[in-house]
Amino acid sequence: MQTVREWKRFLLPAKEKCDIRENCHYENPPVIQRSEATKNLWRFLATLGMTFTKKRPYMEMDLSKAKKIIEKYRNKKGILIPLLQDVQDVYGYISRELVELISGELSIYPVEIYGILTFYTQFYLTPPGIHTIKVCQGTACHVMGGKEILDYLSEKLRIKAGETTVDGMFSLERAACLGCCGMAPVVVIDDSFYGRCTIQKADELIKGLEKVR
Repeated sequence: MQTVREWKRFLLPAKEKCDIRENCHYENPPVIQRSEATKNLWRFLATLGMTFTKKRPYMEMDLSKAKKIIEKYRNKKGILIPLLQDVQDVYGYISRELVELISGELSIYPVEIYGILTFYTQFYLTPPGIHTIKVCQGTACHVMGGKEILDYLSEKLRIKAGETTVDGMFSLERAACLGCCGMAPVVVIDDSFYGRCTIQKADELIKGLEKVR
């Protein structure tokens, strides 16, 4: 994974000589052309194959709650991760609008925020689905057919792991290990565990959820 330091040359305008460090707070941040830097950021993320769902019309985002959270952390150091956690608890994910708000309010470069968001799997860049499906890819589950189940669900839902269906119904995630090796392969839908799962069983679970929309 590219680090913040490696992103420096790509993201900032060539004429800028400012120094980007790993810390997330600047007492006297250098002034950059925000619009140009932001455009470079989105171009760079696109090269990584990262896609972002546009904000749906029915999901107008009220930033007032985020502003209150930001005020709680203002003038404190080392606050980026807990701040993002609190914001995600309220909104369910970290949108482009939220990133721009945090960046502007706390004088933190967007690239530093995305460095955190893309490194830790706990953060979401797109709205999570109503139902979250996790397919374990640990050694036991992989050997017992976990990969085939993940591939099937990806094809059925027409999304890759880490993405959400267009209708916002399902999010598909790849889990490194769920700690249920004796039940391999394991699929988790929301808070329910399904051990010794098969493609047929996974298909039935999805169809059951689709019927209760």
